[in-house]
Amino acid sequence: MTVGELAGRSARLPSPMQGKALAGQGTLLAALILLGVAFVTRVWVFGNPVIHIDEQFYLLTGDRMLHGLLPYADIYDRKPIGLFLIYAGIRLLGGDGVVQYQLVAMLSATATALLICRIAGRVAPPAGALAAGIAYLLYTLAFNGVGGQSPIFYNSIMAGAALLTMRSVTRPAPRHLTAMGAAIMLLIGLAIQIKYSVVFEGMFFGLALLWRSWSDGQKPWKLGLQGLLWVTCALAPTGLALATYYAAGHADAFLFANFKSIFGRHEPREMVLGRLFQTAALLAPVWVLLFHAPGRPIQAEQGKHADWQFLRLWALAAIGGFLLFGSYYDHYALPLLVPLTALASLWLGNARGVTLYGIALLGFGLVSGVAMTIHFLHLEGNRAEFDRMSSLVKAHLNGGCLEAYEGPPALYRSTGACFVTRYVFPGFLNNAKEVTSLAGTNSIEMATLLARHPRVIVMNEEIRPQLTNMTTRRMLEETVHHDYHLIARLPLGERHYLIYERGGA
Repeated sequence: MTVGELAGRSARLPSPMQGKALAGQGTLLAALILLGVAFVTRVWVFGNPVIHIDEQFYLLTGDRMLHGLLPYADIYDRKPIGLFLIYAGIRLLGGDGVVQYQLVAMLSATATALLICRIAGRVAPPAGALAAGIAYLLYTLAFNGVGGQSPIFYNSIMAGAALLTMRSVTRPAPRHLTAMGAAIMLLIGLAIQIKYSVVFEGMFFGLALLWRSWSDGQKPWKLGLQGLLWVTCALAPTGLALATYYAAGHADAFLFANFKSIFGRHEPREMVLGRLFQTAALLAPVWVLLFHAPGRPIQAEQGKHADWQFLRLWALAAIGGFLLFGSYYDHYALPLLVPLTALASLWLGNARGVTLYGIALLGFGLVSGVAMTIHFLHLEGNRAEFDRMSSLVKAHLNGGCLEAYEGPPALYRSTGACFVTRYVFPGFLNNAKEVTSLAGTNSIEMATLLARHPRVIVMNEEIRPQLTNMTTRRMLEETVHHDYHLIARLPLGERHYLIYERGGA
């Protein structure tokens, strides 16, 4: 029995209890379908520790947090503390953490897809709602979402907040709006502590709630108190994080990493625009569907106009946040998929099942998602290549520390190597765009870490002058020339890495 058939039978049942039970069966069936799609499209990467450099670093940071190291003070990055707490929690599941974080990410993606089904079900037939959830899972692959990028985790929180907001602002005279708004804003606050860019969507949800309250005749002074309460709830998790760092004496490190350093990062405009063009191209079927599909949304004429308008405005807020935040890396587009797939659901299915538009969109998502994932894996490498490199590095550490200047951060975790710098993520010292973000301290930090004499150094054989911090690169090259000897040249994906050990040949 399909989800559509279950929904149809539910509408004919005379008993409310039976109707709820059958609706629950439909939700369970949808969840199983979505979980199956998520598993089939992701299982082939399970166990690969080098899917993406970001995920390597998040897992490493979560692991070292359990050993007493503190993000920003001991391990530098700009991501909020909530993301690292997720990965620290995942490390408690056992194993080496790789399969574990990939399984948790898969479950989070499935939860987001199911919430999209619930959101889309308010405006679209069951087949269209289910197709929207499947579309989300497929299109995440095209934007480096096969693993544990931060949006894979916070999208589920934002989708939940969106569903609650949608119910509150489109329902006549909603009950307990103040309490519901506080709960929604707390969800937004938690998502903010996974990625700050969600603030744009959070602002839209907050304004929508204020509009609902104003439309219901709320007095201005009460409206102001509601707004103050909701803003406080949204900022509470960030305030708690800052207070914790202040108590530990690291407030300056927290503030610089989280809020100040991002404004100093610069990169060539053509590269940024190139990534924006790629994102727009991969989303082409969605744009075509939204702007050129014939006919008006049928459900909008059946009492669902407010829900439809909410989805449109939410999509615009998400797109605006994406454009304003800049950079346009592929995974930055993952949050867009939540409102866009829900919005597209009206054309993805009807009472008879999935439409031709739906089949085309899902087909493109599957092909592009698999193709892009294969490309990413070919670029980054596989487990066998990484294990070979890890074994070699570990054999030559002899109790010393590692400096993976351009190597995979996963080496620190797999070898248990100590750090010689808190800038463990390679890009902060090797990337040209980070020179100004760290207030010119890159070369100072490089001199300091080299003075600590790391036992093993890993660097990329290829030099890309436009992207590389040539000052720190030359400092490293001069050091390895005088004080180190080459022990291996190993491939990892499309790159070749030079492994140096301190001491004479």
